[in-house]
Amino acid sequence: TSPQIIGEVFGLFIYLFLNLIRLRFMSIGNKVEYPLMLIIGLILMIPIFIIHIYYIRLQIYVLIFEIILNIASFIILGAEMLFGIFALVNI
Repeated sequence: TSPQIIGEVFGLFIYLFLNLIRLRFMSIGNKVEYPLMLIIGLILMIPIFIIHIYYIRLQIYVLIFEIILNIASFIILGAEMLFGIFALVNI
């Protein structure tokens, strides 16, 4: 139905916006070794994880390919989180 699809497209735009901001903060925080930027980037990972969970579990139509892509994204985000925490501890 139309309202659900509009909500899912809106969620994709929110995901894109949050991910771009998160990557910018993590990049700047890593380059200039500024802990506040890394912390903000790590906090922005939380809604991104929630959006991925939505697109795996609650999306109307989910393809197996989308599940594989979301799992790969979980793995990459997990690695980024570990490296971000490691960089934060070493600053």
